[in-house]
Amino acid sequence: MFTVVGMYLIDTAGRKKLMAVGSGLMVLFVLGISFSYANNYQLLMLIFVMCFTSCFAFSMGPIPWIMIPELFPTYLRGRATGICTVFLWGTSWAIGQFAPMLISSIGGMGTFLVFA
Repeated sequence: MFTVVGMYLIDTAGRKKLMAVGSGLMVLFVLGISFSYANNYQLLMLIFVMCFTSCFAFSMGPIPWIMIPELFPTYLRGRATGICTVFLWGTSWAIGQFAPMLISSIGGMGTFLVFA
């Protein structure tokens, strides 16, 4: 749903502003998740996760997919976009692999602070 909001806001607010606002709010919500994780506020944590996901959906989720192909010349566009996609999935895989280890070693609050 918030991706549709982002599609509208890209034209009115601009990409840079949308990315900056979305990224800043995402950091605040991850800090909120960390705080609520440490104090066992489960409902508050759920609200922060939903807010984080909403901010991701209108900023860091769709906008890079629009910007990446525009950064490269036409003859490199397909290959460069493929490399960026591999990097995206590789970092997602790495976070999925290392997050449980971080949680067991530095706790949930520390893990969310690392990712903030």
